[in-house]
Amino acid sequence: MDWHLLITPLAGGIIGYITNDVAIRMLFRPYKPIFIGKKQLPLTPGLIPKEKERIAHSVGAAVGDQLFSQEVLSRALTSPEMRQKLQAAWEGAVGALMSETETPEMFLTRKLGREKVQSAQDRIIGEVCKKASGSLMDAHLGDMIAGAALEKVQAPLLSPLVERIKPQLGKKIEEMIQEKAPPLIESALTDMIMDYLNRPVSALAQDNEAIMASARQFFFDQYERMVTSLLSRVLPAIDLARVAEERISSFEPRELEKIIHTLAKNELKAIVWLGALLGLVMGMLSALINLIG
Repeated sequence: MDWHLLITPLAGGIIGYITNDVAIRMLFRPYKPIFIGKKQLPLTPGLIPKEKERIAHSVGAAVGDQLFSQEVLSRALTSPEMRQKLQAAWEGAVGALMSETETPEMFLTRKLGREKVQSAQDRIIGEVCKKASGSLMDAHLGDMIAGAALEKVQAPLLSPLVERIKPQLGKKIEEMIQEKAPPLIESALTDMIMDYLNRPVSALAQDNEAIMASARQFFFDQYERMVTSLLSRVLPAIDLARVAEERISSFEPRELEKIIHTLAKNELKAIVWLGALLGLVMGMLSALINLIG
């Protein structure tokens, strides 16, 4: 048996394996330049540590201009798949509301405490009463009511008397409104708020299905416009290209090597074994050529 037919291909495979493995390692190592005296050895540091800044700039530009550009992100965020996911999320949230037995008062008390809920309720009622009472006074309802009532008096002989008592009647009505309106408004508001707070969320959701349907339609109608508007303002402020460049530049060569090996572990192994296979094939061809020769 001619051992050259076995040894030569085997040696070629081993050389090809080692060569590709060393070549891949030399992409990253050595991590720092090596000097003999004042002379820097060639191929030190490795290619990636040596060109890290340029690589960071190129990757950053690719990230900002191509991978995460406004057009790309807008297309992704408004795709049919994204709309389906949003619709499913909306329906899930509505379904949860429709089956919720907890009342708003129970929820707020659990989250904020009874005292805060009562304080907020009193503050809201007080502010609304103040605004409503002020609006009633500003509307001069006393004069309007007095005028409307006295218009019913058509007797010519009473006209002078009517004109004299009209301001007094209007003033009296204004005083009655100022005295009686706040307690009435407060009582009505309290009843309305307590009715709202003590009803189950599911009942409130069912009673307001039309509003919820309108809100859903409004949201999906405005979603694309919202995405476009937000991206046009946010992306230039973030500057993804610069962020990616600075992040990559901050990595130590050892970290970069680890990341790349993690991302392309199988591919790098395939390159090494491909070198072994090519070395094996070339060794076999060499052995056959020598045998024929």
